[in-house]
Amino acid sequence: LFDLSGFVALPEDGIDFDLNFKSPQTDFKQLLSLVPGMYQEDFSKIKTEGLMAFEGFVRGKYSDSEFPAFDIKLEVNDGKFQYPDLPMPVSDINLKFQAINPSADLENTRIELPVFSLNVGSNPISGKLTVENLKDYPLDGNLNGKLNLKELTSVFPIQGTQISGVLDLQASAKGRYDQEKNILPVIQANFSLVDGFVKNAEYPI
Repeated sequence: LFDLSGFVALPEDGIDFDLNFKSPQTDFKQLLSLVPGMYQEDFSKIKTEGLMAFEGFVRGKYSDSEFPAFDIKLEVNDGKFQYPDLPMPVSDINLKFQAINPSADLENTRIELPVFSLNVGSNPISGKLTVENLKDYPLDGNLNGKLNLKELTSVFPIQGTQISGVLDLQASAKGRYDQEKNILPVIQANFSLVDGFVKNAEYPI
């Protein structure tokens, strides 16, 4: 279910928007259908749980010098999906996302991802991200996870490939990214892979 109201006008100097949209809490599967690579012939057989909500507005003029103001929110609560004939799900999917810009300048966009967590099989992954604007990109974020790679073949349909090992990831970034001034945020990242192994049916060694 998706509600859309408002108007789009076409003056000589651009396009005027005044649109409100909302999808009240609905089946998480509808969101999965929009993810590239998820929609397959047996998509209807994927087991899902959880709810998602999506809402926002676009208001103002789009032209060579202006961009309409907008506020877009997406929330997922207790999402879960499991492919047919595979024993393990991706579960406990929780997500909150907002992109907001109250002005006519796209560079004033603020992006917030205060909640992002899921379990890939028995492996937890979590993180968060805030980007204050799209000019000099003041950001603060982190990503943490631990993956038993062998479990991936029990979660996702990976044909003809054997993979194993334990991948541990801890990463954070805080500061500004300004390409013109050669400024990068402070980044701390630790990756470790133990007993990694991969073999494909077409390349058996």
